Amino acid sequence: MEIIGNVAVIAKGQNGISLADISRSQSPKLIGNFATPTNVVSVTHRGDRLYLGMGLNGLVQTSLNQLGAAGVATSVVVEGGAQKVIATDRCLVVMGKGVTLLDPQSLSLLSSLTITGACRM
Repeated sequence: MEIIGNVAVIAKGQNGISLADISRSQSPKLIGNFATPTNVVSVTHRGDRLYLGMGLNGLVQTSLNQLGAAGVATSVVVEGGAQKVIATDRCLVVMGKGVTLLDPQSLSLLSSLTITGACRM
């Protein structure tokens, strides 16, 4: 889950993502459900960009303003998968079977590190 202002973006595995208005803690409201082509296991954001970790299917980037619109997402395959995605000031940190650093605009590879054994998120 990622909190963006008063909106919670919730990863729902094979059911895509849900957005909820949490501005009133006593009565949160569902904004909408959005289908994705594959499982969503992690979400993060940077500015107006939303990044979805899709497990072994890599990473998807979309604009928060165009969420749900057909054809506006950019995807990239990440070696080892994208089980956890963290947005920093300089890059996206993607954890799978190692750590991959991606440019947040182009999703191009900055560097990667393979880690043997189990990685904990």
